[in-house]
Amino acid sequence: MDEDDREPIRAMVETLFDDMRADVRSRPKRRFLRDVQGQICEDDGTLARIRGRRPSPRTVMVSFDRRRRDHAFSYARMDLVLESLDSLCGGSGLGRPVSQLRVLQWSGSQRDLRGVMVSAAWRPPIMVRRAGT
Repeated sequence: MDEDDREPIRAMVETLFDDMRADVRSRPKRRFLRDVQGQICEDDGTLARIRGRRPSPRTVMVSFDRRRRDHAFSYARMDLVLESLDSLCGGSGLGRPVSQLRVLQWSGSQRDLRGVMVSAAWRPPIMVRRAGT
């Protein structure tokens, strides 16, 4: 991916995260969102996954669980990342039908979504399935 392809995606990501940070009062959450934005913009693989969008997003489910005695993992932070990815794909918000299951709109493949989540520095077991399967 060359620099000309990256700039429109970076601008879109920057605008999205600026809007999200404006809605968050907590300084640590704003700092966390800034870190996630930096990770997304620095990694060509993540930018390519976001760029490889389908015309219409699909509903996917994400299931995750914290590893035993892993006090660094935060469900709230995972939700922030999923909400931002949902927004990037034009979704209407994150659904939480049951504990540890999230439903969002995603334009890429299931493998791409898992890759983005893993690159966001979380290492919990993450399962991504298309809703209804």
